[in-house]
Amino acid sequence: MATDAFKVQVRSNMVLSITGVAHDEVTPGLDINSPLAVSTQLADNNRKNGNIDDDYFLGTFIDARDFACLCIGFQKALCEKTIESVQNAGSDGTQTWTNTFVPKAGSAGGE
Repeated sequence: MATDAFKVQVRSNMVLSITGVAHDEVTPGLDINSPLAVSTQLADNNRKNGNIDDDYFLGTFIDARDFACLCIGFQKALCEKTIESVQNAGSDGTQTWTNTFVPKAGSAGGE
């Protein structure tokens, strides 16, 4: 198989892999040579779905590696904000906590 692009696979906000893929596996219409376009896809996924889960395609391994680091940085920042939020839980007199960084975390079944 010829490697025409590199796929960064993200599930549960975690980077699972960076793999070479053939042209026919790339999302149609996606400009794999534009890391900005792929980063916009990440932001759109987070806004719409509350997570960054998706398969992201980039033109070079270096771009894919850098993008994977961006995803990991996103997760790290989310964890740091969550830790701070938990540590401050109860400071307002309540004895409950909901992760406000996860959309719909407080609803039944997580939906």
